Amino acid sequence: MKKKIFYLSSIVAMIGMILLVRKKAYNRRFKRVSWELFVRKMQLDAVSRLLYNKNKGIRYSDYIKEIGCNSVVIYGASDVGRLFYDVISEEGITVKFFIDRALGGERVNGIPVIAPTNVVVDDTDVIVVTPTSYFDEIKGELRNQNIKNPILSLEDVIYNIPHNLCDDC
Repeated sequence: MKKKIFYLSSIVAMIGMILLVRKKAYNRRFKRVSWELFVRKMQLDAVSRLLYNKNKGIRYSDYIKEIGCNSVVIYGASDVGRLFYDVISEEGITVKFFIDRALGGERVNGIPVIAPTNVVVDDTDVIVVTPTSYFDEIKGELRNQNIKNPILSLEDVIYNIPHNLCDDC
């Protein structure tokens, strides 16, 4: 009888351990998926606000000139970075190049894409980081390379434009 109870309790303990291991694996997978969904939501919010501001008559070129810059370097050559490029280039802002880890050495819309380790910018550039979820990490990397230029998150640009730069606000 004692052996049966021992075997039964051993089986219950093993099942409990298996369930615990599966739960931990599920939680890790869930956290990864949750982060990916959060990043996608941030991108969608940025695109929505970018287009909303454009439709309201906000000119990003005025904002960029107001902060003392004449040209932009866009960090991130994904869909969000390309859309930002389209919007500001329509307004006459020069985009010198994109910075992107995955696309370094290629061209996007005829603009060179440079790897983050090869970045050299002059004093008139502002760097706009489009992957806003990773802004602090990216800004730290650029500062570690002694880049002293202004580094803004795309969120800074699209959410903090002064009302005096809006035609219809």
